[in-house]
Amino acid sequence: MPTPKDLYAQALRAGRLTPDAGQGKAVDALTRLHKTLVTWRPPWRRPPAGLYLHGQVGRGKTMLMDMFCAALPPAVPWRRVHFHAFMGEVHADLHARRAKQGVNNAALLPGLAKDAATRAKVLCLDEFGVRDVADALMLARLVEALWSGGVTLVTTSNEAPEDLYKGGLQRDLFTPFIALIRARMSVVSLDGNQDHRQGAPSKAYFCPLSEREAMRTLFESLGPVEPATLDLPGARTLELEVARGAAWARFQDLCERPHGAADYLALARAHGAVFVEGVPRMGYDRRNEALRFVHLIDVLYDEGCRVAVLAAGPPETLCLCPDVPFARTASRMTELAQRGWDLPGPLRHGQG
Repeated sequence: MPTPKDLYAQALRAGRLTPDAGQGKAVDALTRLHKTLVTWRPPWRRPPAGLYLHGQVGRGKTMLMDMFCAALPPAVPWRRVHFHAFMGEVHADLHARRAKQGVNNAALLPGLAKDAATRAKVLCLDEFGVRDVADALMLARLVEALWSGGVTLVTTSNEAPEDLYKGGLQRDLFTPFIALIRARMSVVSLDGNQDHRQGAPSKAYFCPLSEREAMRTLFESLGPVEPATLDLPGARTLELEVARGAAWARFQDLCERPHGAADYLALARAHGAVFVEGVPRMGYDRRNEALRFVHLIDVLYDEGCRVAVLAAGPPETLCLCPDVPFARTASRMTELAQRGWDLPGPLRHGQG
């Protein structure tokens, strides 16, 4: 069974990656954890210490997490999921438990964590970031419950632990969680300024909006176009067009309506390729739409979808709200536009 370091070395030899000291440091930490997990024997009363990888967008954090997961043997059950999707699942699970048991979240979290631990002993959360006060106040109890259940946590984040939820409401109640991260996880910074995803967007990124015909030509080249209806959670639907597994949807239908991560996950899992038409430049008057678009791109990226976008301008010019974390989104849009279009279909599916 190869280690993360072995997989990283293979990628370097194949020319898929270039040497990067920050990535090398993270790979060493992931490999040490991998070796500990492989030799660990149950019962997992106190799981191996986890790992918190952080760095700027495009530093390769998600890629390294994927290598780590790919190197874990079947004897180490793991799950990899985007943080936003995971928290959506937690809230839905808590809602269902409250309806049955009639108690508060604090009383329900140990049971939720115990159930999670039966499914995976290693939980990998990609793009860890706290924006919501409810999540901020719940996280410490949730993570403590997961650790008590024997789960080892591995996360990636654009922020150092000390920068999590900075400026958020009631942040003083969140700061003990930061100390908890430092005490129970190894924190590794992928330092450096190079964005390994940077490059000119390919033919799958179209701007300005007058380029609709060009994107439409790409979509119609995939096969016969038909209308379709996608079922969403909560007995809701989304109207689409489909062509050989690819979906065409309008920005206004995806982001101007109250959709969440679970809706975008349904779209990503139903269609390996998604065409998004009509992404505008978004100022403060469209802040909510910008946040939904960030979540949409995160989910499509995490699910390994191919994505084509028709937008008002280049990725880095689309969001004019400084409090919306759009730098990662712009970088991911560039990478998504460069994925191959020979066959619509997911490029990657983890255990999650």
